[in-house]
Amino acid sequence: QGTPKDPLILAPGQSVEMDPVYVRFTRDPVIALEDYAEAIAAVVPPLTWDGDPQTGWATWYEFFADVTEKNVRDHIAALTEQGYAEAGYRGLQLDDGYQREWGDWHVNEKFPSGLDQLATDIDAAGLIPGIWIAPFLVDTDLPTFNDNPDWFLKDASGEFVLYSDAINGPKGVLDVTHPEAADFLRGVIRARVDDGFRYLKLDFLYAGAYEAVRHDPRVTALQAYNQALDLMREEAGDGVYLLASGQPMLPTVGHFHAARTSIDIVYTFYRKTLLRGSANIARYNAARAWMQPLYDLDPDNLCVRPKMTVGQAWTTTVSNALVAGNVFLGDDLTKLAPERAALLADPATLAMLDLRGPMRPLDLFDHPVDKVIWAALLDVLLRASDTAQVWYRDGVLAIVNFDKAPISRFVDVERLGLPGGSAVRLTGLDHEETREFTGKILLSAEPEQALLYRVEPLEK
Repeated sequence: QGTPKDPLILAPGQSVEMDPVYVRFTRDPVIALEDYAEAIAAVVPPLTWDGDPQTGWATWYEFFADVTEKNVRDHIAALTEQGYAEAGYRGLQLDDGYQREWGDWHVNEKFPSGLDQLATDIDAAGLIPGIWIAPFLVDTDLPTFNDNPDWFLKDASGEFVLYSDAINGPKGVLDVTHPEAADFLRGVIRARVDDGFRYLKLDFLYAGAYEAVRHDPRVTALQAYNQALDLMREEAGDGVYLLASGQPMLPTVGHFHAARTSIDIVYTFYRKTLLRGSANIARYNAARAWMQPLYDLDPDNLCVRPKMTVGQAWTTTVSNALVAGNVFLGDDLTKLAPERAALLADPATLAMLDLRGPMRPLDLFDHPVDKVIWAALLDVLLRASDTAQVWYRDGVLAIVNFDKAPISRFVDVERLGLPGGSAVRLTGLDHEETREFTGKILLSAEPEQALLYRVEPLEK
């Protein structure tokens, strides 16, 4: 990498091999993206996981940083006693809120049993213990930051390069080219693995790729980023599943089993579920569905609670499952109404999850975004229709309409991998309907509706 503030300076006679460039001419850009992913995988082998992608429940979108040990223990019971684990939701991931401060990842007073005992009890219930960490970030009021200034990124004038946002405040960013900072990072990962956590969600990773002056000036931002990812993967070991969140997508290939593909489904400052938020992350997830050969894709947690109606919650469920990958539930399962809980174990939902990878957004390039998005929080203002609506994979066809008006879409059977002019039968997976078409399929959906079909070729 040699970005404007991060030059790669070569000495006379020195050379460097650049990354390959991929060029493809095609009539179908969606297929071209999938081929691009295969080409990337041939250059940088993905980090594979022998088992299925991860599914389960996570604390963040219900409890946020207010989470307590009781909340977690209540959900050990909910997952095991209310049928969720039996349906496949076997992970339990503790998110932000357990730690004293960012950078001091010891447990706070809300978790009197300690993380090691909690992980042991999650495991004893037949669930997979998971935990969230922001490994590169350290609160600036901690001794770790103030007593070790050489451990952290600085700019050319010697000022700290800080991560900061309106909610979390300023944080130093570890410079892993400093041996002591690298050892500190190793210790953070090792401690959670030693506690018994077998699923690590590592967040705000892009901070590790900030342009800065590093302890080792010969190392570029992305070279340092790759060093840090290698270090964390090595410390975690082969038996721990790694999810990257807030990461540069391509530089993370080969280091993590899974990658988050969207922004948050529920904003911290608002804490309400809205169909608009579901439509927003659907846009992100559709744009990254082609990356499935490189990672298990994580489309963010699935939330189906009010203020969404039950119908809107089903549309959200379908949209989330289209990309899975990983599926983690985000509602308080101890309070979720039965008709909403039923959506999560609906046979149609589980049929999509059994595909173990994203469906293909056939109309990905048919919905251009014609506004400049200058802040991520404002992309919820885009039209709900500005995202893929027709998806297909392995005999399952979906139409998803987030808009407030009905839609109809034609799909050529050749887009499904069938010969032109083929006859097909569509059978509803989530509703009673059977129709037959030749050559082109007509799909229709009412406002804020999602429909799933099984597609079967017919003899002419």
